[in-house]
Amino acid sequence: MSRFATELPTVTTARAHHYVPQCYLIGFAREGKITVVDVKTGKGPFATNPKNVAQERDFNRIDGADLPADALENAYGAFEGELAPVLKGLIAGERCGEEQFEYVLSLVGVLALRNPRYRASFSGFQNSVRHQMLAVALSSKERWEKQLARMRADGYLQGKPDVPYETLKEHLAKGDIRFVTTTSEHARAELHSLEVITEVLTRRRWRWVRANKDSGGFITCDHPVCLNWIKRPRGFAPLGYGLTGTTVYFPLSPDLAILGEFGGPTDDVWADAYMAGDFNRRVLNNTERQAFVSDGFKVFDGVNLFGIDELMRRARAVQNTSQGP
Repeated sequence: MSRFATELPTVTTARAHHYVPQCYLIGFAREGKITVVDVKTGKGPFATNPKNVAQERDFNRIDGADLPADALENAYGAFEGELAPVLKGLIAGERCGEEQFEYVLSLVGVLALRNPRYRASFSGFQNSVRHQMLAVALSSKERWEKQLARMRADGYLQGKPDVPYETLKEHLAKGDIRFVTTTSEHARAELHSLEVITEVLTRRRWRWVRANKDSGGFITCDHPVCLNWIKRPRGFAPLGYGLTGTTVYFPLSPDLAILGEFGGPTDDVWADAYMAGDFNRRVLNNTERQAFVSDGFKVFDGVNLFGIDELMRRARAVQNTSQGP
């Protein structure tokens, strides 16, 4: 069961919304600062307050007459207020009971669904579907005028200027029309899916992964829930959280992580430098832009074990190649 409550409180308006909670990021901070590397540009590392990263303006904004625009943001804030002591206790070595683990899996579910990459994919799909619907509606002038008549009768076009049929057809053919998915639409889809994905996650068997002192520890990023094949099937093989033969990797702190598989082992495991480095490779591969790292972390690419200097060198080399001569 998801520990996130969908009853939305009514309080004041906030604008800077985190899609990775600060109470989670603080577990990777040192003296209140988190070390950031930009894997897209090769910039960094630099230290900053967790409030400055993994956030977008009005990311959780909802529009409606019954609730303030930041009601959902405040609902997430209430969840994170309950989550924070759970994470703090687990990082300190406290026992994890069933209720505490529900909070952890709820966090995994929220992070898996509510992020910029998922929203971009959902927006692209919605834009494509709506383009196809508009193309059908504009397939003939007669069909379009019947559609307009129904919309006028239902009150959808009140106060809206008429756009000539020929103009719409021309803009559609040129690709000038883009349908924007609102944050309210994103929020509705995410909340609808949250209970489902959390229930799917509970069916996996989970194990705690603890980093050895000399391993370099775990890192995290702006998209920290990593879903990978155990052995990739041949051909087209889209990933899904309900698919067998997959592993979910999720770091909780530099010293603690979890991984879950259907029918997998449940015993705790201690990660040496190579296991932690492989875990970190998966986190980096899932990073959209920023990774949040700990002192002395390592990455294992299957051949070499390396640290931050080599990581930044590779990131800058990729950036230079993408820019061209």
